[in-house]
Amino acid sequence: MNAQNNSQITLEQLVERVHKLEIALQTSNDKKAPKEKNEKKEKKEKKEKKEKNEKSTTKRITGYILFCKQSRPAAIQLLMEDDTEEKPKSSDVLKKLALMWNELDQDDKHTYNQQAQQLKQEAVEQKESSGDEKD
Repeated sequence: MNAQNNSQITLEQLVERVHKLEIALQTSNDKKAPKEKNEKKEKKEKKEKKEKNEKSTTKRITGYILFCKQSRPAAIQLLMEDDTEEKPKSSDVLKKLALMWNELDQDDKHTYNQQAQQLKQEAVEQKESSGDEKD
């Protein structure tokens, strides 16, 4: 009988614990509902702020990007020579451009990077001058 009493006590304790957990879950769900609405508002506000910030930022300009713009037709042509039937995939073109960039001398890379720096400075100056006109 003693074993039965112990098992009954543990069953009663388990039922009590489950009941307490159910109550805790219900109260936590009730508390979360208003927060979700606030979170949605915050997300919308963050999204609007992000859109405003994105409009004010300039595109990233690097020597590699300038090289890719100039060398893309040549890379496509080289890939077309290898496989004349199909137009090369853009991923293959990018791989070829990366190989071509890695094979460049440091002096050539330096000239592309200098051009990129000049373009960045011009973009910043243009942005500042257009910002002054708005005020």
